[in-house]
Amino acid sequence: EQFEQQKSTFERVQALGFFDPQNRQETRQRISAMQKESRLISAKFNIKPAVAEPNEKAKEAGYKIINTDMDFTLEAVEDSDIYNFVYLLNYGFPGQILIKEFGVHRDKEITQELIRKIGVEDPDPVVVVGRLVVNWRTMVPDQSLAISIDTGEDN
Repeated sequence: EQFEQQKSTFERVQALGFFDPQNRQETRQRISAMQKESRLISAKFNIKPAVAEPNEKAKEAGYKIINTDMDFTLEAVEDSDIYNFVYLLNYGFPGQILIKEFGVHRDKEITQELIRKIGVEDPDPVVVVGRLVVNWRTMVPDQSLAISIDTGEDN
């Protein structure tokens, strides 16, 4: 009965990729696609090693919660491009993204000379820079636990 009440929440969390493994190669490809989608000039990032978070409820279910810290340096022409990237990371990335730090600052003054250069001499001048630090969390099966299922049949 309790499961039926929480089924829709579970399905929503599952659809968001919370139970997907943290595949580093796929992650790099996903970040690259999000960079292009948000029109960033560059998205330099560092993915730290994954750390298992102690959680008794997850352990009882045969799972473990994985935490990975990531930090980004984002360069763009407009600050809205950086905000678009943050949106895509927050809502289009598997698992749960917790923003720990975020800041945007203008790297260059907007002058008539800079505006004339945009699209002519320098098609992608870095005007704004963003710094983003996030924690990425997913729940994956705990391979170190032996889970046996009693089928009720004798072999």
